[in-house]
Amino acid sequence: MPIMNKILVILTVILTIFTTGTLTVQIIHAAAPPYTLTNTAIYPGCCGGEASISTNPASQSNVQAAYYNTMAYSNDNGGSFTQQPLTGPTFLREDPYISVGANGTSYAINGACFLPTVACQVSKSSNGGTNWSFATPYDDNSTVWSYQNGTTVPPCNTSGSLLVDYAKITADSHTSSPNANYVYVLGHFVVGAGCSMVVAGVARSTDGGNTWGLHRIISLPIAGWGAWENLVIGSDGTLYYATVDTNLYLVYSTDAGSTWSFSKDTLNLTNAVQRVPLAIASNSTIYFAVSTSGITGHYQIYLIKTSNRGTSFSAPVAISDASSNPFGFTGRNWIAPTITVNPVNSNVFVAWRDWRNSVNDTQIDVYAYSSLIGGSNLRLTPVTGYCRTLNYQGSNTTGANANCNQGNDYLGSASNNYSDFVIYGIDYNAYSSNPTVTQTVSRLTIPRISANPSTVILNCSRGKHQCPSSNSTVTLTGYPTGTTAAISYGCVSSCTNNPFLTGPSTVSVTGPAVSFVVTAKAPSRPVAGTWTLTVTAVDGSINLTTQIQVQVILS
Repeated sequence: MPIMNKILVILTVILTIFTTGTLTVQIIHAAAPPYTLTNTAIYPGCCGGEASISTNPASQSNVQAAYYNTMAYSNDNGGSFTQQPLTGPTFLREDPYISVGANGTSYAINGACFLPTVACQVSKSSNGGTNWSFATPYDDNSTVWSYQNGTTVPPCNTSGSLLVDYAKITADSHTSSPNANYVYVLGHFVVGAGCSMVVAGVARSTDGGNTWGLHRIISLPIAGWGAWENLVIGSDGTLYYATVDTNLYLVYSTDAGSTWSFSKDTLNLTNAVQRVPLAIASNSTIYFAVSTSGITGHYQIYLIKTSNRGTSFSAPVAISDASSNPFGFTGRNWIAPTITVNPVNSNVFVAWRDWRNSVNDTQIDVYAYSSLIGGSNLRLTPVTGYCRTLNYQGSNTTGANANCNQGNDYLGSASNNYSDFVIYGIDYNAYSSNPTVTQTVSRLTIPRISANPSTVILNCSRGKHQCPSSNSTVTLTGYPTGTTAAISYGCVSSCTNNPFLTGPSTVSVTGPAVSFVVTAKAPSRPVAGTWTLTVTAVDGSINLTTQIQVQVILS
């Protein structure tokens, strides 16, 4: 059962990890805007720090995660998770990735597979990650790849060849997209007779992974064209990924992966991390999280954006506030951050592994930046000193001597209508004789209140003083589940002989979003005009107000 510990100030919480289940600790921050930060540990953990997370556009409270041979799903917006250990050919053993389409179908793959010994398998779920089955492999020893000019390359058919790190599967999650529910795998692929070539390419399925009709090699005249962190899809179906050498490149396809173009942001950077994550907002603005020491002389995370598909780019803005390298010493600096943009409030949420609190370069935290919260970086890890999660060396018996220097511990992120999520593998027992990787989901929620409709009209009969009432639905999103919000009603200025609102005085918060109906009524002797009425919901330190415009018409 989740344990909820609600605290009205920013403080450090130490988690005690048990043997089964999930542990949830929630902290409410009385900031401006107020927000809640929830850490949910999914345990027992195993083996790898590479993890991926996806939200479900068809079921907003459903959140799914994939990591080493395991799938976990949540039906309470990340408050608790159920683990599903999974087996099968190479299932989720290396760099797993998960994505959910517009119709709620989930897809998960490895980031690596061997041809032709084992085909590149796709796993599929149609019930929110509860049950999984295998779809058709997206690549095998019979796959013919082609360039944009039509030239084909024969399949890889020599035993033991590796599909090079780091394939990503992405389903089109936009109901408005002409290609809704198309599924794409962007990756490095071994092709050609004798498995003699490594190419960047994309495989595409238009029927939910039953068949893969397009296998396109992406060949562009830019350096670093094959190094990426993720593939994102706009509401119009356009595909995007980013890469960097000394400059930033936005690579995109407007025809479902058949042809590819690019835009260039001339940065003249040095030591930029090749893998550049990007995210796309609901207004089609694209955000990039770039790690480089080429601007200040030490590594920081920078945010860059474009609102016109790369015709122009904003200047880099530093969003990490560590005074020294947040990624520690050389050799760690290539680890990419992760970025997501909330589809409702457009919060840009970036997270990264950070050594600012390190002792002898062995301790690690996860820090984050939120565009709506601003201010200092948020420390997502609830206590300092979690060890990196792979390839332990030494006894790990003392904090200063713990050696956790290896492994590619990528983070994953996603957003839904309620919250923003980051998943990472950390070790709650790093300095014991039994280090255990535990996947942890940090959930950032910025509460909000809204009214629909936000304008109502009262049509009154002149002289008869008869005014039918009109309703509006008020929704509280992100208020702490299990609490009670106090509701009050008011009027903004010029409130003589004004209409008024009636509704409940309290509302029980039973989930990530709760709604209630308020009724606009006219006074006994109405006059024509427009008034601004208010609904305020107070829950502890959260105090938010929405407005409803009420127009009185006499006829």
